[in-house]
Amino acid sequence: MSCKLVAKIAVEKAVYSFDREFDYAVPDALFAAAAVGKRVLVPFGRGNSRRQGIITALAYEEAEGLKPVLAVTDETPVLSPEMLAVARFMKEHYFCTLYDAVKTMLPAGINYRVTTVYGVRQTDEAASLTEEEQRLYDYLKKKRGAVKLEKLTEDFGLADSSLPDELTRRGLLYKSEEVFRKVNDAVMKMAALSPDFDPQSQKLTPKQQEITELLAMSGAVSVREIRYFTGVSSSVIDALFKKGVIYFFDEEVFRTGDLQVSGGAKPIVLSGEQQQACDNLLAEYRDTRPHVSLLYGVTGSGKTSVFLKLIERVLDEGRGIIVMVPEISLTPQFVEQFARRFGDKIAVFHSALSLGERLDAYKRVKKGLAQIVIGTRSAVFAPFDDVGLVIMDEEQEYSYKSESAPRYHAREIAMFRCAQHNALLVLSSATPSVETYYYAQNGRYSLNVLTQLGLLRCFAAKYRKQSGAGQAVHSAAQPARSPFLCDLYAVRRAGHVSQLLHLADLSQPQQPPDVPLLRLFRSLQKRVPHLLWQIAAARRYRHPKGGAGHRYDFSECAHSAHGYRRHLLQIEL
Repeated sequence: MSCKLVAKIAVEKAVYSFDREFDYAVPDALFAAAAVGKRVLVPFGRGNSRRQGIITALAYEEAEGLKPVLAVTDETPVLSPEMLAVARFMKEHYFCTLYDAVKTMLPAGINYRVTTVYGVRQTDEAASLTEEEQRLYDYLKKKRGAVKLEKLTEDFGLADSSLPDELTRRGLLYKSEEVFRKVNDAVMKMAALSPDFDPQSQKLTPKQQEITELLAMSGAVSVREIRYFTGVSSSVIDALFKKGVIYFFDEEVFRTGDLQVSGGAKPIVLSGEQQQACDNLLAEYRDTRPHVSLLYGVTGSGKTSVFLKLIERVLDEGRGIIVMVPEISLTPQFVEQFARRFGDKIAVFHSALSLGERLDAYKRVKKGLAQIVIGTRSAVFAPFDDVGLVIMDEEQEYSYKSESAPRYHAREIAMFRCAQHNALLVLSSATPSVETYYYAQNGRYSLNVLTQLGLLRCFAAKYRKQSGAGQAVHSAAQPARSPFLCDLYAVRRAGHVSQLLHLADLSQPQQPPDVPLLRLFRSLQKRVPHLLWQIAAARRYRHPKGGAGHRYDFSECAHSAHGYRRHLLQIEL
């Protein structure tokens, strides 16, 4: 017997115990449309219920006894072979089915849903119907098309599908299963002059002539813009269409949300320590092997500046760049920082976006219109054909692990993708996870450490100048404070305590114990309670023994976004 094209397909809603890639025969009518990475509709199980699936492989094999593929639902593949390898990795490591892994990697708006629909058959058979059956039959007959089962149950208050199923059994209705996508593409209605348009052979009104002149000058123009620039109504444009002067077509537009691209970003100037870290990371990026590096430095040491500079240096090479941040850190200010520097080359993946915005961000990356993806853990599935750099900010955060099945960890997926593409994974943190720091100490990961708090000094000097506060005056009654403490006090006097949060992480103080520092922290508590989680260093400062000091509870530090959630910090003042 002759061999035919056979597709291996991962089918949805398969039980994990027998989940595998099932074989289906590809009909001749779908031969050209079938491709690896495209989703299909197939019959599954004894009842041959229609289910979605995705083609994972194609081969010429013996196809006798195989069920046929019913339809190909995608025009282009939604997953590359590399992303299908990621799906297999997730199935093996996270106890999920193959299609569950595929569904996790795709934006919610692109997913299809198989829905049962009912419609009226063209028949002259006279049937005796009950009052309820007659109402349902007349309702469907007036619709002149198939109606979803959910719509019928809602309008008629049906508990199940027994009533329409009975009419289907008697031949009065037909039942089918169709595929619907949750979110449609955003399109704009465009108009252009017909190729065979002859201005001499057409008699046009002045308004119609104005439209043709605009189209001749600009080419394709949206109908909305035509109405705006010429002031005509839609009936004038429709009249040109009926005469064959113009033709309409749809052009896809992208929903980008509230992303502001203002430009004018200042050049990044790195300190010597930051420049050394950036050079080390760039050398690993240029290597032909995959690498993982820990960028370790306290908050305010300039880790963000380092990987922004690194992105600038590798952007022109055309490889995909993924920047992941915890949910709490993905603020509009953070996104705008990238937008001002990289413009429309960025795409944002975030759960707060609408389904349409998430779908369009995915398509922009897929089509190569965006080179940098910024987002939470779902950004690790960005559909780049060639990933070059992955950055995980605050890599120790628990939000990088999914709380619903499949319970993947974005760091493990990032490592797998970097291994596939010989890319660089940068793990950035002031408080890295235990395993990351262990691997960095033992040479499995490279380690770049930032210890200088130069930003804090610049910040303090700025507000010391604005507030008129000079250098501290020391005397016998006033013990001399370290320069570091003078900076902190200058910021406090200027009334800009909240900015201190983003500039100073005192978890590793460079100065000897100093009791005034504790007083500063305690006074700040009344003004900015949120600052408590930023002062884990206070646990190193204790009142000299022998005095009758009391214990001060810094338990609110447990809400830290930097890894101190389970710490109960008690300081003796």
